[in-house]
Amino acid sequence: MEKNRVLKGNEIYLNKEQLEKYIEKLSIEQIVCKKSQKQTYPITQLKNDFQYITRVYELLNENIKQNIAIHPAGEWLLDNYYIIEETVRSICNELTLKKYINLPGLVNGNYKGIARIYILANEIVKYTNNQIDKEVIEKSLEVYQKNKNITMEELWNLPNFLKISIIQNIKDICEKIDVAQKQKMKAHRILMSTIENDATYESNTNNENNKFQHKQGLQQEYTFVEYMAYSLKKYGKRGYPYLKALEEIVEKKGISVDQIIRKEHFIIAVSKVSIGNAITSIKNISRINFQEIFDTMNTVEDILKKDPLKIYDKMTYETKVYYRGVIEELAKKSNLSEIFIANKVLALASRKDLKNEKKKHIGYYLIDDGKKDLLRELNIKSREKTCKQKKALYVITFFTVTLLITLILGIIMAQYIKAIYAYLIMLALYIPISEIYLQILNYILVKKVKPKIIPKINVLDGIDEENKTFVVIPTIVNSKEKVKSLLRKLEVFYLANKTENIYFA
Repeated sequence: MEKNRVLKGNEIYLNKEQLEKYIEKLSIEQIVCKKSQKQTYPITQLKNDFQYITRVYELLNENIKQNIAIHPAGEWLLDNYYIIEETVRSICNELTLKKYINLPGLVNGNYKGIARIYILANEIVKYTNNQIDKEVIEKSLEVYQKNKNITMEELWNLPNFLKISIIQNIKDICEKIDVAQKQKMKAHRILMSTIENDATYESNTNNENNKFQHKQGLQQEYTFVEYMAYSLKKYGKRGYPYLKALEEIVEKKGISVDQIIRKEHFIIAVSKVSIGNAITSIKNISRINFQEIFDTMNTVEDILKKDPLKIYDKMTYETKVYYRGVIEELAKKSNLSEIFIANKVLALASRKDLKNEKKKHIGYYLIDDGKKDLLRELNIKSREKTCKQKKALYVITFFTVTLLITLILGIIMAQYIKAIYAYLIMLALYIPISEIYLQILNYILVKKVKPKIIPKINVLDGIDEENKTFVVIPTIVNSKEKVKSLLRKLEVFYLANKTENIYFA
């Protein structure tokens, strides 16, 4: 699964202009196919990364109990482990294998078969040192879409892939923390077995160099040397002979302890900043309103907003999702681009020979009778039944099955009683049989058939002049008192819903 670990160990960061140029170059070079490969599904590697992060988290907790100093980057992990845990759980629930495979994948390069949006997310994270905010995401998408369009499904899954890439980087930082803590543990054991237990250290100064060199393993490790020097200085006079021995050993390697300390502090600072950026970015991504980014960056959305009747832009969010979902489904079935289909819809609605106002709305060609015109334009054979056909099928099925069951029961009963009685009983059973079958049929349909959304206009900001509305309350008037009561209630209804362009009757 190493292929799933898209990138690792990068230390090159780009400014905004450099990142934009790189993303643009990426969009030109990438060749995209319809689906991603199953073996590149990143969740398995994500779980492995999280297991490693968890082991380092547990190691840090143990080190605290042993009074071993914690790596500064490790402090970020201890304080924010729960955020990583919640993020991993959320991604595993949301990003299913089926959803991943249906995302466009790459055909060429080292990342062949991997979802394109995953690579794009990873490149953004890689070259920004885990610093992700709304501006970076919007600009990267804008630059990429100058050359290649990103599908609606890819845009919706971008947050998860950004988080996966960030968690991969956290795992890489945890590898450094793990090494550092184990070196500190090694130094701690040496200190415990020498200075703490050496009652005759003052009389054994001549053997200290050899003693220290014998006990110390991997003295060339920066973390070991830095931590050992720091710990020995805390012992003051008792630790001085050992510190001298450490300096002599290190100098044999052509470097001084002070140089090692400076380099180690720089590495620690970089790791601390990187993991801080990573944790902050995970929080930022969770707070970003991706609906706004989606509406801004989605080319299909821009096309649909050109609706000749200017209705689409006023519709509710659920209705817009419904319309875009139809285009997405058609794109999957036909192997055509979403942009091409959206332009076809707009072209049909924009024809000058249309006299019926209803046919000038893009929704007519997506969810109404005009859909057959759209399918014909796209050369797609429609297997979808019309509303009338569905009604006819429902009625025919109901009566056919009910009569068939009743006849079978009548034939069975005729073998045991007189035929005339069997037919009478059969007629009597028809109504209860039809009721039972109707209940079963409706139960199955409710479970299997997805309900369709009724398109709606968004009126949260009030009803405009064009859509003046009368709310008519149907009632039965059977007395003068009832009329008076209704008029009083009508006034209450109006006062409770007092807004422009809405009236009650």
